Order: sequence, then structure tokens, then C-alpha cells
Amino acid sequence: TDEASGTDVELDGLDLKIDEIARDETGRLSLDGDFHAARLRLGRIELTDLEGPVSAQGNSYRVEALGGRLYGSAVEGHLNIDLEGEHPAWTLHLEAAGLSLAELFESLAGRTMFEGRVLLQADLREDGSGRFPDSLQGSLRMTGTDLVQHGFDLDGTIDNFRESRSLVDLTDIGFFVFAGPVGLLVSKGADAAGMLGKGQADSQVIEEFVFNWTIDRGLARVEDVALRTPENRLAIKGTIDLSAMRYEDMTLALLNAEGCAELTERISGPVAQPVVEKTGVLGSLAGSLVGVFRQGLDIFDFRDCTPFYQGKVAHHRSPDDTD
Repeated sequence: TDEASGTDVELDGLDLKIDEIARDETGRLSLDGDFHAARLRLGRIELTDLEGPVSAQGNSYRVEALGGRLYGSAVEGHLNIDLEGEHPAWTLHLEAAGLSLAELFESLAGRTMFEGRVLLQADLREDGSGRFPDSLQGSLRMTGTDLVQHGFDLDGTIDNFRESRSLVDLTDIGFFVFAGPVGLLVSKGADAAGMLGKGQADSQVIEEFVFNWTIDRGLARVEDVALRTPENRLAIKGTIDLSAMRYEDMTLALLNAEGCAELTERISGPVAQPVVEKTGVLGSLAGSLVGVFRQGLDIFDFRDCTPFYQGKVAHHRSPDDTD
């Protein structure tokens, strides 16, 4: 157990075969061999059937061809660990080509919140200069198509907003679509899952999903996080402080065809208990213009707006869209 973070690490069914072992003139050991582990559990994340060639030189260990299984997908990668300093230094690369979201969220939240398979790529490293996660760096990328989200009718809620032309509260959209999944991934799922209990009979098709983050000294920043449903497109910008477990300057936007924000919401506070507040409609219009909205949104020329999002998730083209 890591007392600083409270994370439990378990390794079961370890088989190790050493082909060569030697000691140099300084007394440092070196070895080459192969290992197999039935299960590695890091908090709520479990990898199974791990195997690969392992080598060691003193306090440095390498697994150059790491293989295994992660939530229904084959995993490939490599791992280097250096235990020479006060804090461990390590680099990890993992790629899972068909990770099951149903199995992932069953493990994290205890129920199937999403269905479908995604490509997961993780490149993470600790340089040993501080305690985890203060010195964590790297990137986490996830992409998928034709997914299903259970528990919320996103398109239906947005349709009601557009039909009423009123400043409705879309807190459920902000939290459920992004803050919830992010919270589950970074807070072991315990508290965030309880916030997502409404509308379990509803579901939403997600045509395309991109979830790309960069991590620098314990701060996870959005690189490209967005999704497209059959009717709408949403994106988010901002930062998560992994040490303090807080959302910082995160903004969710409902996008129009040009990538400008029809509606924005800000997500802040602790990951386990986030605060979601509406910050604007059509970017920055005040409440005095609510009556104008009720007359119709088509009086605004969105071609002159400042895009909120210019990432990989393209706008859904309708038959009326023109070049």
C-alpha cells in the first residue's frame, strides 16, 4: 500500500525464469530472464496475463516487450524502472487496441455506464524528482466510435433547450458526459459513480469520442476532449490537479457547426464533489437577451464567432450543410 496516495498494489501468480545472473566488480547485480504474472492490480485497475523478457542492471529494471490483457483487450508496451534515487523513476508505454468500456466502468463504478471498444494509448513517466503524482508527466489518449452511453438522454435534453430558447440548467450534461467519466478514472470511481444515478433507463449513441490529455508535473491538461452524437457535438477545455484532486478552469461547450459555443458550463472543485455552473449562452450573452433567444437563434451569424473547439471530432453534416 502506498501510504501517500492510499493506492493498493497487488501482484499475483508471479513466475520468474532467470537465464543469466552476474555481479560486476562494484557488487552490482545484473540478470536476464522472463516473467509471467497472472494479475497486477493498481487500485481498481487490473491487468492480467502479463508477460515479457525482463533485464536488470543494479537498481534498473526493463521489460522491453510487455504483453497482457486489459479489460478485454490485448495490451502491448514496455516498462523501465530505476530505484536508485530517493523516489522511483520509471517510464511506461501501453497500447490497448480494443479496450471494453463496459468492463472498464464495471470495474470502476460497479455498473455498465458505457458500451463499445476504444483505442487506449498511455505514455507516462516519473523522473524521480518528487512524490507521485507531483512529478508525473506524459499523455493519455483514448478514441472510439459507435459507443453507447447509459443513464442519460443527451440529445433529448439539448433538443429541449433549443426548443424552449431558455436558459435551462444543463448541469447533468456537464457532469455526466465529461466530469463523471474523468472523475471515475482519477478518483478510483467511489464517489463520482454515485453522482450518476439518474435516468438509468435512458441511453445515448456516441458516434465519435476523443479523450486526449497531456500531463505535466501532476497537472492533467485537455489536449483534445470531445464527442459527437447523431445530433450534437460537445467539447471541454481545462485542467485537473491530480495532487489536489480538483478540477481547475474546466469549461464544457455545446458546439455549433463552426465550433463556437452555443452554451458553456464551468466545472470546478473537488473531483469527488464537483460544482457545475452555467457560464454563458452563445458564448457571452447576458440574461437581458433571453427574450431575443426565444425569438429564434437563427438571427445570429455564427460565421463571425471565435471557435471554442478545433480538434479532431468533426461536426455532423446534415443534408442542408454546404461547403
